[in-house]
Amino acid sequence: MTEGYKIGYWRFSAWFLGLSIAIPAASFALKAATGVELGQFAGTIIPMIVASMQEGVQFARGTKRAPGGKERFLMARMLTCIAIAWTSVLVFVTVLFAPQIGAVLMSTLGPAVLMGLILFMIAIFFFMAWMFVGMGARNEMKLVSKNVTKDFE
Repeated sequence: MTEGYKIGYWRFSAWFLGLSIAIPAASFALKAATGVELGQFAGTIIPMIVASMQEGVQFARGTKRAPGGKERFLMARMLTCIAIAWTSVLVFVTVLFAPQIGAVLMSTLGPAVLMGLILFMIAIFFFMAWMFVGMGARNEMKLVSKNVTKDFE
């Protein structure tokens, strides 16, 4: 894609999966301990935000600049595909071990509404990846210009 940078599929996947599992677990523990509940969408949105920002940071470290428009679009497209694939795996595993969840979703929503929600989620994932890759890279470039970050190379 760009000299000095290659999308870190495993790095992005580790951030995305780790947070996709940790945030709902923390939400469950928080609800059990205090009765306070995080929003249900937090377990989906926050992993995409953090993982996309980390890819932006890695892009800036590798190329010493923020991604341009086409690069950002291509990165967002790839990161969205990875996130949707891992989300599908997580949903499949959840339904496999708790079939009542799948039955409730299908009976309550129906296939057309479920497909609409999936398409909406794809659009949201793409927008978040596009926005937060750029934000992560710009933030890293600001820190580098102020000579605040450590050089990990």
